[in-house]
Amino acid sequence: MANEIVSVNSAGAFANDESFDPNISGDGRYVVYHSWATNLSSPSDGGFDVYLYDRLLDTTELISVGLSGANSIGTSIRAEVSDDGRYVVFESDSTNLVSGDLTNRSDIFLYDRQTGSMQRVSENLAGGEANGNSESASISADGRFVAFLSNASDLVVGDTNGRSDVFLWDRVTGDTQRVSLTTAGAQTSLSSFSADISGDGRYIAFDQGNDGDLYLYDRLNGTVEFIADQGRDPSLSHDGQVVAFASQATLTPNSSSTTAQVFVYDRTANQLELASVSTTGGPMDGLPTSDSRGDSAPISISGDGQTVAFATRLADNLVNGFGDTVYLYSRNTQSVSALDVPFSGVSPSLSYDASVVAVDNRASNDDQIYVAFNGVGNNSPTVALSNAISSIESIQDTSNRIKVADIVVTDDLQGFNILTLAGTDSSLFEIFDGSLFLKAGVNLSNINTSQLSVQVWVDDGSILGAPDDNVIFELTVTQPVVPDDFADSFGDVSNPFGQLSVEGAVSGNLEVIGDRDWFEVNLIAGQTVQFNLVGRQSGAVAPLSDPILTLYDSAGDLLDIDDDGGDGLNSRLTFTATSSGTHFVEVGGFADTETGAFRLSANLPPNANDDVFAAFENSLDGDFKGITGNLFAENGFGTDSHPQGETFTITQVNGEDLIVDAGGIAIIDVAAGGFLSSTALAIIPDTGTFAFLIDDAYDFLPVGETRTETFTYTIEDADGAADTATVSITITGIDSNDLFNGTNAADTIRAGIGNDIVRGQNGSDRLFGDNGVDRLFGGNQNDVIRGGNQNDFLFGDNGNDRMFGDGGNDVLTGGLGRDIVNGGAGRDKFDYNRIQESRGAARDKIDGFRHNQDDIDLRTIDANTTVGGNQRFKFVGDDGFSRTAGEVRTRDVGGNITKVEGDVNGDGRADFTIDVVGGANLTAGDFLL
Repeated sequence: MANEIVSVNSAGAFANDESFDPNISGDGRYVVYHSWATNLSSPSDGGFDVYLYDRLLDTTELISVGLSGANSIGTSIRAEVSDDGRYVVFESDSTNLVSGDLTNRSDIFLYDRQTGSMQRVSENLAGGEANGNSESASISADGRFVAFLSNASDLVVGDTNGRSDVFLWDRVTGDTQRVSLTTAGAQTSLSSFSADISGDGRYIAFDQGNDGDLYLYDRLNGTVEFIADQGRDPSLSHDGQVVAFASQATLTPNSSSTTAQVFVYDRTANQLELASVSTTGGPMDGLPTSDSRGDSAPISISGDGQTVAFATRLADNLVNGFGDTVYLYSRNTQSVSALDVPFSGVSPSLSYDASVVAVDNRASNDDQIYVAFNGVGNNSPTVALSNAISSIESIQDTSNRIKVADIVVTDDLQGFNILTLAGTDSSLFEIFDGSLFLKAGVNLSNINTSQLSVQVWVDDGSILGAPDDNVIFELTVTQPVVPDDFADSFGDVSNPFGQLSVEGAVSGNLEVIGDRDWFEVNLIAGQTVQFNLVGRQSGAVAPLSDPILTLYDSAGDLLDIDDDGGDGLNSRLTFTATSSGTHFVEVGGFADTETGAFRLSANLPPNANDDVFAAFENSLDGDFKGITGNLFAENGFGTDSHPQGETFTITQVNGEDLIVDAGGIAIIDVAAGGFLSSTALAIIPDTGTFAFLIDDAYDFLPVGETRTETFTYTIEDADGAADTATVSITITGIDSNDLFNGTNAADTIRAGIGNDIVRGQNGSDRLFGDNGVDRLFGGNQNDVIRGGNQNDFLFGDNGNDRMFGDGGNDVLTGGLGRDIVNGGAGRDKFDYNRIQESRGAARDKIDGFRHNQDDIDLRTIDANTTVGGNQRFKFVGDDGFSRTAGEVRTRDVGGNITKVEGDVNGDGRADFTIDVVGGANLTAGDFLL
C-alpha cells in the first residue's frame, strides 16, 4: 500500500513549509505534529503550531489555538495524542493559550478536542505560572496522566535541588507529583532528561544524569526501578513491561560499539536484547537520529511491545541496500527490517500493533509527515452481537439510554478498533463502553416504522478505506394493548375495577371527556407506597396531557389528591397506609376535559435521609477547595436505602434535573443567594459520591464564625419512585493554612497564623502575612505587602507596590511598576525575572539592603539577548560598560544610593536600573548572576 502524506489541510493540499515530530494514536487514526506551514488551518501566524490529522475523516485541526480563536503568540511543539483522539498534550511558550500567562517560559498544555478547552498542566502550587521551563510531555492512552520535564521549583513542595525533574500530572484530580526521585524517595542532585509514560498510565521511564542512567517509576507502588546504564530516550509498551531505549554502554555481548545502540528490555522475562542488530549479528555502525530540536533520539515501541522503530544516519549494515531511514526491529523474529519508504525518515511513531508508522521526512524539498504501512499481516477483525433484545414497547421510558446489545470484536492482534454506526436508523443509536444503546430521549411512539435497523461496523485502523466487518441489529417496536374501559366511579357496576399491585404498573386510556378510570390496590398497614401517573403515548392514542391522581380508602372516602401543579406535568402521591386492605386509585384529567393514554404504577420508594457535614475554612485552601463525601452513606440521619433492595440514583438537585456527562458526572451550580460567592456541586448520581467545590472567590471566614450552605437531592429507582433529602454543610473559620482572595476593591487582609496564600486581586490592597510561611500576591494596583516573621514569598505583580519582608529569609519580587522593596531582618532575596520590571521611570528601589547578607537575584533575566538561551551576567564593579552584552555594574550617585545597571544587548547603555539604598561597595557576592 502506498505511503500517505498526512501534513495536509482539510482540502488535501500539502503543507507549504516544514513539519516535524509526528505522534500517532494507538489505533492509527490520529496523527499530531508541529509545523511552520501557514496553509494548514486558519488562523495561522507562520510560527510553529500543533496540528491533528484525522485519517478516517481526512480533516486537519489546529490544536495550539489562542484564546477566543486567535493566533497563538509563540512556539508550540512536540505533541502527543490520546488513543481516542480527544486529548492532545504539547509544549509551548505562547502567552495567549490560557489567560494570565505573562511570561514566555515554556509550559505544558492539554487541549480537549471534545470541549474545545485548553488547560495549562505545568502550574505551580498556587495554580499560577511555574518559575521555570517545562517540556517533553508524554500522555497516557486514556488521556488522564501526563508526564513531563521541568526545571521549575514550585510545582511541588520541597523541590530544592535546582535541577530538571520529571513530574506526573493527573487530569482527574489535578494533582502534580515529582517522580524522578531516588529509590529511597528523596530528591536527587542530578538532572533528568527524557521521559515516557506507559499507555496504561502506571509507569514512567526517564533517564538521569549526564551519563544517562535509565529508571522506571511505578505510580501505583511509588517505587523506582533501575533499568540500564547510560540509557536514554526511553519508550514504553502499553503495559509498561517492555522498555526500548538508546545506550552507548555495552549492555549485551553483541553490542560493543563506540556509538549509541538501540536496546529493548523485557521486565517480565528479565531479558535484554540488542534492537539495532546488524546483518552480521553485531551493533549497527551508525547513530540514532535526533528529533527536530536535536536533543533526543526518538525511539518508538509498539503498544504490544513486539516492535521497535528507530531511525539512523550513516548506518549501512542493518539491511542491505538501505542507509539513512527508519528501521523496525521485531522481537518475534529478532531481526531488523527497513521501512519501505522512499525518503530519509526520522522521529518514527508506531501504532499499537505496529501496522502503521508516522514518520517525519527530512528529505530535501519535502519535509512532510508521512504514514507508512508496515505490512505486519494483520487479519481483519470481525464483529458480532450478544445479549441483544429483539423488541421494545413504544411506551418504554427512554429518558435514559437503553442497552440493546453487547458488541463482541474478535481480532488476532491486541490492537485498538474503531466502531461506527451506519444505516437509516443509526442516528437513534450510540456506542458506549463496548455496547450498543438506544439513545436517551428517543420518542418510540413517534417512529413511523415497526422495526429499527442499524449496522455496527468495525475497523482496526491498519488501512484506510472501507471498514473491515459489520453486523446488522434489528429492533421491533411493539404497541401495548390498551385495556378495556375501567369503572368510572366507586359505585360504577357496569365496568370492572382495574387491578394494580404494589411494585406493578398498568396502562389505560381516558377515552372521552369526563372519563375516569378506577383501580383496586391492596396495601398493608404501615406500608409506604408511591403512586406515579404519567401521560404516555399508546399506539395512535395521544398521551394524557394533564393527569390528576386521587387515592381513596376501602369505603370510597378521599385520602389524598395530586393535581401535578400545572398543565403537562405528571402526578405523584406518596402514601403510608394506616390500615390493611383494599384501597382505590382514580385516574382523571383536569376539570374532566382531558383524554389520552396513561401509565399508572405503585412502588415502594427509596428512603433518602438528610445529611449533615462540617468543614473548616482552612480545609478549603490550595488546589482542593471544598469537601467530598457520599450522600447515600450515614451522615447524621441514617443511610439512604430501598425497602426492596433495588438500586437507585440521584435525578435532581434543588428540584432541577441533572445533566450527566459522558464520564457519568453531573455538575450543578448551587450558589444562588448563598454565602459562598461561587460554588458548584459535582455528583456521580449512581454512587452518591459528591464534591462540594468552592472557587477562588471564597469569602474569608473569621475565626469561630460559621456559615451553613444547604441543597436538596432526589433519589429515584428504575420505576420512578423517588424521595428527597436536604444536605447541610456548616463551615467554621479557623486560623491555619488558609487561602485568601481579595475583591476588585481595595482590600485589607490579615492572614494570621499558618502557611497562607493571599491574593489581593484588583484594587490597591494591604496584605499582611503575619505568622507562618506565607505567599502574598499584590495584584494589578498599588499595593502594600508585609510578610511577617518567617520565610515569606512576596509578589507585587503589577502596580507601584511597597513590600516589606520583615522577619525571616524572604523572597521579594516586585513585578512591573515602580516598586519599593525592603527585606527587613534575615537573609533576603530580591528577585528579578525581566528587564521590564525595573527600567526607566518604573525602576525599583531596594531599601535597607544589607551587604554580604541580602542578594539581588538576576538569574532568570537573559543576560545576552543577541544569542539563544538564558545567559548569565558578569559583574564588572564600578567600571563602565565595554559594549559587551551581559555586564552588570554599580554606580554610586550619592545620598546613600547605588545604581545597579545591566546591559543585555551590548550597546553600552543600561537596559535596566535598580536603585539600592545602603548599597555602597556592592560586590559580586551580593548578586545571584
